[in-house]
Amino acid sequence: MRTAITVSPAAWLASPPNPTSPARVLVNFRPPVAVCEFKGPARFLRAAGLSRSRGGLANPWGEWWTPEEVLSRIVTRLDQYEGWLRADELRKAVPAQYRGLAAICRDWNDLSEIWELSLPPGEVLQGLVGQAREQPEYSHLDPKRRTTPMLAGGAEQVFFKVKNPFWVRRVSGF
Repeated sequence: MRTAITVSPAAWLASPPNPTSPARVLVNFRPPVAVCEFKGPARFLRAAGLSRSRGGLANPWGEWWTPEEVLSRIVTRLDQYEGWLRADELRKAVPAQYRGLAAICRDWNDLSEIWELSLPPGEVLQGLVGQAREQPEYSHLDPKRRTTPMLAGGAEQVFFKVKNPFWVRRVSGF
């Protein structure tokens, strides 16, 4: 269950615990954004594969998460192509759709691992909720250039400042 909290996103980000720069976070959302309280049970997913820009794995306990429903909608939408596309093509389409909608630059993450944040029943977690803003396909490209390939964004994402690391586990890859 999700409930909006009446606090400005900038004030929430700058406040304890774990104060974060509002400018660093808000630039990654399309307006509007809202601070919400989630009450478990709830599930959120995060791709945390190899990161060329970091030279290792992306952080599986990071701040940016996608509600489980986003991935479920992608899979459901692609089910209409069963029989038209081969199974291997459909398997490749899921991470491609996820990358585009979540706007995950290719050099940030190869999407080889999926991690789950499972909020237990009755537990509460606050997060900043909004749609992912478009990003260049590779983080070093200039998003203002007309020829830069862009990832569309638009999927709902949640920024969690604080979460219980015991609620996070690896579930699979694409």
